[in-house]
Amino acid sequence: MVDEVAAAAWRRRVSVPVAALAGDQRASELLQATAKQGGVEATAVALPEAGAAKATGRAHRAHLRGPTLVCAIAEVEVERSTGVVSVKKMTMGHDCGLIINPDGLKFQVEANVMQGVSRALIEETKWDASGIKTVDWRTYPVLTFAKVPDVDVVLINRPERASSGSGEPGIVPVFAAIGNAIFDAVGVRLREGPFTPQRVKRSPAVEDDVDDGTFVDRRNRGRDDEIARPPLHVSRAEA
Repeated sequence: MVDEVAAAAWRRRVSVPVAALAGDQRASELLQATAKQGGVEATAVALPEAGAAKATGRAHRAHLRGPTLVCAIAEVEVERSTGVVSVKKMTMGHDCGLIINPDGLKFQVEANVMQGVSRALIEETKWDASGIKTVDWRTYPVLTFAKVPDVDVVLINRPERASSGSGEPGIVPVFAAIGNAIFDAVGVRLREGPFTPQRVKRSPAVEDDVDDGTFVDRRNRGRDDEIARPPLHVSRAEA
């Protein structure tokens, strides 16, 4: 929702959450360090390039999970003709207090990214009246090496704080960051995941050749008045 506020106000992506986190020095420092590394600290919300066969987008999402703070920046490419979304790079900021094993922590964060991207783009349980239809790796595919994005990890070491969890917090903001980046690319807010080509193609904005400010109107009015639903990974298989 913070990304939507920034887009509606045509504010820099990072300026709105940084202002909201003014009273939390750790979170503000993590967000700004990750944004600087990912190259979004000075980037304003921009219109997608009209008529381009492929659209690129970049956006971030911060998450506070107890004493561990995580920030994710996703860079995506959307192919307009097919609706295929590719995640090109993830920049991850991670603050879990005192860092004892930096390499091990980076490996864990990278694993969080792999699973998060897989769930955001591909993984989905399907069923019909006869039962579960996704029963093997063919019917429930996962991310392959060919689709793995580049990962850049920013670690904030705080020796004055006790070490906190790093097992799962890194996966939490990945889904939302990718969704925000898709919006940045094609001006579409996807409310249900995974972000499959079929779901992306449902929006006419993906193929629009916009040269008259249509995207400005779509972004400012938010496209709907519903509160964003949590991402779902379950859907009914079509009969």
